[in-house]
Amino acid sequence: MKFTIEEFKKLELNPESFVLLYAIVNKDKEVEKIVTLKGDIHATARNLEQKGYIKIMEDNSWILRKKALSLQTQTLEKRAQNLLESFRGKFPLGSNSGGYRYRGDKQGCLVKLKKFIKDNPQWTDGEILKATENYISRFEPEYIGMRQAHYFIEKNGISDLLGELEVLNEKPAVNKSSITKMI
Repeated sequence: MKFTIEEFKKLELNPESFVLLYAIVNKDKEVEKIVTLKGDIHATARNLEQKGYIKIMEDNSWILRKKALSLQTQTLEKRAQNLLESFRGKFPLGSNSGGYRYRGDKQGCLVKLKKFIKDNPQWTDGEILKATENYISRFEPEYIGMRQAHYFIEKNGISDLLGELEVLNEKPAVNKSSITKMI
């Protein structure tokens, strides 16, 4: 996620507080562990509480306040905007046999990307783009049967993008029949 210096200054947070807030807002336990290792997480959390971003509960858990939820919405919007052109750019120019553009429309993709990112914060932009490339490459060169970009993200509650992401790190199965043909 990218922030300009001006945006960072508006938040009035030191770097440790910003990173912890990012981890809390995005439910990123790995980043939270890094903050814990690098310093006093309780002092950092108290700083966030004083600034009105979180409320520290008696059991030391955190609740996001309106200010943090607003930041979450802003970062989600910014991330989706930043990802949009790269994502749509993976799809070929032109139309399918039904006359619909492979890349879909920008607004449709943006709306679905925002929802996808919100519902699936564990996936990085790089993973989303790699999964998209993998999907499209299976349909080359004719692209017959390939979904439009916005439908690839989600259609009728089903996400081909999520399916591609889930198998992204799996090792491909070896097709034994092709091995015997090679021998």
